[in-house]
Amino acid sequence: MRLSDLSLIKKIQRGDKLAFESLFRSYYPLLCDYAQKYVKNPQAAEDQVQEVFVKIWEIRKDWNPQGTIQAYLYTAVRNQSLNYLKHKKIVDDWKQEEALSDTPSPFSPTEKRANFEEMNKWLQEAIQKLPEKRREIFQLSRDHGLTYVEISKTLGISVKTVETQMGRSLRHLRSRLEQRLR
Repeated sequence: MRLSDLSLIKKIQRGDKLAFESLFRSYYPLLCDYAQKYVKNPQAAEDQVQEVFVKIWEIRKDWNPQGTIQAYLYTAVRNQSLNYLKHKKIVDDWKQEEALSDTPSPFSPTEKRANFEEMNKWLQEAIQKLPEKRREIFQLSRDHGLTYVEISKTLGISVKTVETQMGRSLRHLRSRLEQRLR
């Protein structure tokens, strides 16, 4: 890692907003161009890059990228863009399935939206009840799109620990969902 990268990381970890702004201004246009190659939409590309920077700021105290900052940012934007595309495909497939459905849904669009929002709220509450380290690992994987190897490097723990904690998180959430549906 370059000395300038290390210095910038340390400043951001301490909450230095000017250092963070410098990082943002240096990479934002390049990362937007890079994200657009994946998402094929300028606004969506900007959203994905902004999401990466928001996540960095949120985890700044523990943010410790391995290698160069540039490599970290490009990897994070790629992962964020791919997660966006996966989510978009699921939504698009669901909309298409709904449009092609022969049987009308017994729920109005408002009821469907309310049910979705209620379930999403419940899921977020269940995630917040996970032990702190387990929740952090889960969110880095699911929300930030990091691989288990990237999480292990970021948090300074073994890949096996990440695997174990993710398994426990998923079992816990599955169990809580089963209880809720009874």
